[in-house]
Amino acid sequence: MRPSFWLGNETLRVPLALFALNRRRLCERLRQNKDVQKNSVVLLQGGEETQRYCTDTGIVFRQESYFHWTFGVTEAGCFGAVDVDTGRSILFVPQLPESYAVWMGKIHPPEFFKKKYGVDEAHYVTERGVNTDSGNVSKEASFEGISQFNVNNKILHPEIAECRVIKTDMELEVLRYTNKISSEAHKELLERGQRRHQEDQRAGAALLGGKAGTVGIVEPGEEKLWGDLIVASQYLKGPRGKMKRDS
Repeated sequence: MRPSFWLGNETLRVPLALFALNRRRLCERLRQNKDVQKNSVVLLQGGEETQRYCTDTGIVFRQESYFHWTFGVTEAGCFGAVDVDTGRSILFVPQLPESYAVWMGKIHPPEFFKKKYGVDEAHYVTERGVNTDSGNVSKEASFEGISQFNVNNKILHPEIAECRVIKTDMELEVLRYTNKISSEAHKELLERGQRRHQEDQRAGAALLGGKAGTVGIVEPGEEKLWGDLIVASQYLKGPRGKMKRDS
């Protein structure tokens, strides 16, 4: 079975080849750009975990979009590098303290992440472009000593953004899967709502019995719209929201 990202059960297996292809496409575009020098390296910084205000309660982490598109990494605090000339990929993961294992489980070495994400190398971390939809600025990768390198922060963003616009066949497969799951969930919610509505209708019809004539909405043997029955049910409710009954 080809290496893939999988959440188990009946979820879609997303092949790691999808992200390898994304990196290859990006390098091809950059090599065609006359402003990109030889021996250039793409450096991306992943998302960081945050806490709710001053507490130690973590907010659900979502990976930075461009970083995920390039590497498929789901962990926080990572960096990724791609050699433009060769396409070689390097992942940098945080070196967690031993206390992390007490609360969060086993601490994995870099080799684990190399295999998990199908990159060429993995090491510990020792440690701008504008999104045309939101207008927000993408955070540039930064680390101690970056000033010693010749950094161009104008080329990468438009090139990688263009790569993300044009989907590969593998990306389209993932999109079709997510749309299918989303549609099925939407239909399930609608069906549950409809069943609940029908239950309210039956309950209203049962309680309307002796009050049908006075309410003037339901006649014996006739079916009325759900909205009429709900109005009638509201009419029969007492001051605390409970149905009144004949004394």
